[in-house]
Amino acid sequence: DSVLNALKKLDDPAAAHALLTSIDSLGDDAEKKALLDAVGNLAPGQADKVLTGTIDGKPSVELLKELVTKLDAAGRQDLIKLMSSLDAGGLNSLLRLANVTSADTLGKALKIFAGKGDIANNFLKFADNILGKLGITLTADVAAKIFDTAIKFIPAVGAVPNIIDAYNMGQIANDPNIPPEIKYLAGFGAALNGADAILAIAEPFIDEFGVPILASLGL
Repeated sequence: DSVLNALKKLDDPAAAHALLTSIDSLGDDAEKKALLDAVGNLAPGQADKVLTGTIDGKPSVELLKELVTKLDAAGRQDLIKLMSSLDAGGLNSLLRLANVTSADTLGKALKIFAGKGDIANNFLKFADNILGKLGITLTADVAAKIFDTAIKFIPAVGAVPNIIDAYNMGQIANDPNIPPEIKYLAGFGAALNGADAILAIAEPFIDEFGVPILASLGL
């Protein structure tokens, strides 16, 4: 039963109340089931954090409900599959980005995310964090660039990098003379074992970064 499975993941009565209130506000049974299954598929300890939290002043549970209603049936199934790989940070990042993203782009990204959940979780948190670190305002255009990057980049993760190897990424990440935002990018690239991660994520935002990314990376 979807209701019981979801409630089993909750310890906080406030989280249970928020979930059930959101379910009651949905008129479509398929949407209700998708929301319950999404929560029910979260890893233990994550659901309470999400359902009682806020993102940019809006209840997280409302953003999750809106995401479910925005997706078609296939997209909902991909979301449900992905949820088991998301921690609270990854889900919050997804909800923040999804809030300003079209259903079509979301559907394409979730199809990719569902197959590589752990990588998607790290990617979402990284993309969200880097926007904050570099002062980039999240808009529909920025979110679309991030998801488009994910669609192109995530399926290739694990391939042998064709520009710089992971060792050099680590060297960059540990170099005290390199700007912190570049070190952050490099550290993430090293963790994913490839320079393509850095270039793929940096490319859409080179102008916004205001730093010579490619030069700093020694390319």
